[in-house]
Amino acid sequence: LLDNQISPIVESADGVAAATVMGGETRSIIVDVDPVRLRARRLSLSSVIKRLLEENINAPAGIAKQSETEYTVRSLGWINNPDELRSIPISAPDGQVVALGEIADIRDSHQETRIFTRLNGEPAAGLSITKQSDANTITTVKSVTERLERVKKLYPNIQFRVVYDQSKYVQNSVDDLIVNAIIGGVLAVLILLFFLRNIKSTLVVALSIPISIISTFALVYLCGFTLNTMSLSGLALATGLIVDDAVVVLENIFRHIERDKQSAHDAAINGTNEIFSAVVASTWTVMVVFLPLLLIKGQSGQMFTQFALVVIFSLAVSLLDAATVVPMLATRLISPEKHTGLVENGHGSQSRQARIFTKMGLWFSALDESYRRGLRWALSHRWQTIGGALGITLLSFVLVPQIGTEIMPQTDTGDLRVNIKLPSGTALAKTDSVMQQVEKIILSNPNVDTVFSSAGSRSAMGRGGGSAVSSTGGISIHLKEKRKKSTQDVIAELRMQLSGIPGIRPNIRSNDIVSTLMAGGDQS
Repeated sequence: LLDNQISPIVESADGVAAATVMGGETRSIIVDVDPVRLRARRLSLSSVIKRLLEENINAPAGIAKQSETEYTVRSLGWINNPDELRSIPISAPDGQVVALGEIADIRDSHQETRIFTRLNGEPAAGLSITKQSDANTITTVKSVTERLERVKKLYPNIQFRVVYDQSKYVQNSVDDLIVNAIIGGVLAVLILLFFLRNIKSTLVVALSIPISIISTFALVYLCGFTLNTMSLSGLALATGLIVDDAVVVLENIFRHIERDKQSAHDAAINGTNEIFSAVVASTWTVMVVFLPLLLIKGQSGQMFTQFALVVIFSLAVSLLDAATVVPMLATRLISPEKHTGLVENGHGSQSRQARIFTKMGLWFSALDESYRRGLRWALSHRWQTIGGALGITLLSFVLVPQIGTEIMPQTDTGDLRVNIKLPSGTALAKTDSVMQQVEKIILSNPNVDTVFSSAGSRSAMGRGGGSAVSSTGGISIHLKEKRKKSTQDVIAELRMQLSGIPGIRPNIRSNDIVSTLMAGGDQS
């Protein structure tokens, strides 16, 4: 059923590369030819085999075209039940026609089971779905889910349960990044308000954030990128950087207004021109830092290229915004006499807003005075300042060899994989018995939600391919969403518990989706 009915439906989903059946019994119609009756009819075993091949046909029959779509047509002559086999005619050398049922005993059975699979300790069969390398994980899983809903309606007596789903981690990561980017933008605006102490000034600078981010979406679209963890991480990082140019330009404009008594129009032109080269140099310096990421090759390069390009492009847009939009808005939205960005103590209106900004001004003045004292000390103690900076730098270099290295940090996905290996030549029944012991230990852990295990495996993927390996087993574990311990803590517990089973070599690792994707894995 899984091989011939359900698997083809799932494989027809957009983005699916293959749906591989794991475990379960494979139906097989046994034809037990009686040698005595075969000789009595003067038939050979090869003639019987030839007739079976002729009657059991699955051959291509061309292509059917409909509009812009082509369909492959096949001629199916499957034998579906023993009665059809019994009635197959076989020509004897003497001209008589013999039915296959007259020379053979035919019964419906199944192949010898070489892989035992269970779900939470109960017999089950699995369907491992692999997406195409260029397919979107979330879109593919949605398409597969639609196909599974159709299958559930066709076979209501079969229970389906998802054991491992990459899309949940991907979707949660994207959602978290979006929320964090929004929180970061709001915090950036609040910090700007604290230092500028003027709502309209803050608005002028804060507009740089949506302008730069929305413009960056054009790059994402033109380059064929998606809103994934890397591109969104680039946007989240850029959120705090894209306001720098706007702040510098705005403050210089007001410096010209307040110090030189220029009109807003002249101050916008002169103030922007005065520091434009410095702003360009500082922005380009930050952009150049991310350029080496574009030179990384392989799977890592594909991921970090999106991250780097998003940051570089958003900074470029913020530079353009600071040179054009900020001066224009400064001349139209802000009255010079109401700007308090350079005022340390203001005593104007006694409204709530004025009192809040006055309080902020006092805090900022205290912070500014602390900085002035520290700067005066550093200038008067040059050698101590230089020595301290060099000491911190040398200490950093000493600590570098002590820091471990890895391509990506571990993530707490809540998915584990346990591989069990017994001595070579161990019978499948013994391996299955050991796997049941391991399952009981894992299921007793209060943090575990789902356990899918298999005893025995094949050296080549797919049914009928490769030789059976009876001394190995594997378990996929999904932890509860609301658990008290992390994935790594559960792994440590299981290692201690499984070490008490004699004769096995357990290997427990986290099903880290980031590492899997970096290694080129596409299982969904």
